[in-house]
Amino acid sequence: MAHVLTKEELEKISSALGQEVATRHPFRSSLPAMFYQMKHFLESKLPRDSDIMFAVDQWPDYTAIFARYSNKKAVQGSSTQENGDYLTYYWKEGGRGEDGLRTLLRDDKLVDWTKLSVLIAFPASGVTILQEHWEKKEVTLKLKQYVTAFYPHKVVPEFERHGWKPLSLDGYENVRGRELWVHCPRAQGKGYAMMAGTYYTKKCLEGGYLPFAYMEKNNEIAKKVSIKLGWVIYERGDCVSGLVTK
Repeated sequence: MAHVLTKEELEKISSALGQEVATRHPFRSSLPAMFYQMKHFLESKLPRDSDIMFAVDQWPDYTAIFARYSNKKAVQGSSTQENGDYLTYYWKEGGRGEDGLRTLLRDDKLVDWTKLSVLIAFPASGVTILQEHWEKKEVTLKLKQYVTAFYPHKVVPEFERHGWKPLSLDGYENVRGRELWVHCPRAQGKGYAMMAGTYYTKKCLEGGYLPFAYMEKNNEIAKKVSIKLGWVIYERGDCVSGLVTK
């Protein structure tokens, strides 16, 4: 049975994950998502109408971690994903870590399967375990393949077209870190994505965040822009995300 973490226990795990993120070495896809959920919770940055819970397969010798973030109050007119629970799993590589993942997946107290859920950046190495387990629960998975990209440097990248201003930038913090959305209809090929990516990277570094992002595996344009900005895309970061329904 899984162990739900107290705030004191969470602080210990968050510190360990933070050190791993700070090394800027290629990490498993769900590591930064898990770490920044913990960080924002401990720093009281989550929205008031939200709830989050963290659990491990066992304590103190844990090998797998689970997080469930949800809106206490559904927002009328918002997207399906905004009104669902966000589920994040992170486990240590190897047999013990996979056993820990199975422990978390078996514990029905962690997830309300009558509600729509959104799986976040689930490492590709565990997809077979995920599918085998949820088939027994008659749970439907609608997943897409993603890659993980991150900025390994500590210096803000320079963008050669100084003085340009994006048409529309909307930056905000959420439970998974910092995100930046840019809306430039019919403006491809004009450098807006490069500029938005530079701005996003700069804001992350200024705030003490590791710049990272998940993008669909077949989105060649997004990957090309990320690499041009100096970001790294790596095989270990392959993952799946998507809807989980009963």
